[in-house]
Amino acid sequence: MDKHQAGLWFLGQAGNIFRSQTLCIPIGPYLSDSVNRVAPAFRRLYPPSLDPAALRVGIYVVTYDHLNHLDPEMNAYGYMENTLFVAPPLAYRKQTTLGIPPVNFIRIDSGETLNLLGAPIMRLYTLPFEVDMIDTTGYRIQFDNRRNIYHTSDMVFSEHLFKCSPQ
Repeated sequence: MDKHQAGLWFLGQAGNIFRSQTLCIPIGPYLSDSVNRVAPAFRRLYPPSLDPAALRVGIYVVTYDHLNHLDPEMNAYGYMENTLFVAPPLAYRKQTTLGIPPVNFIRIDSGETLNLLGAPIMRLYTLPFEVDMIDTTGYRIQFDNRRNIYHTSDMVFSEHLFKCSPQ
């Protein structure tokens, strides 16, 4: 990958991996079938596109605390001690049940920007499409080559949010 480029890989479900020459950031990678255990009607239709054990990243971004966005089987991934997990408050509260070292789990509040591993990560407000998704979070992430990610999670589009979005 050229130093001026950024890449995007769709992982299925709602997960993506974004990459620059120096950093790889998954957003909501759902790489198990944990939802099937509690809601069989929502089982995976296709196997994960990536073996969870192969995912080695510096930053792992969580959009909200539903099972397919904050995968409870992420402790099987084996990379937690070397990864920073970024999550909104309700997902952050669940970190103790996931086996993630507390020092690696970082809470991000609406409007806040964190600079992690040289990448500014801004939490954006979104409009959820279900009432139990009050903590749904969008993100703007800038790589060191100035390429930007604007990820809106599972949200309802609105002209108002579009006008408020960072330029």
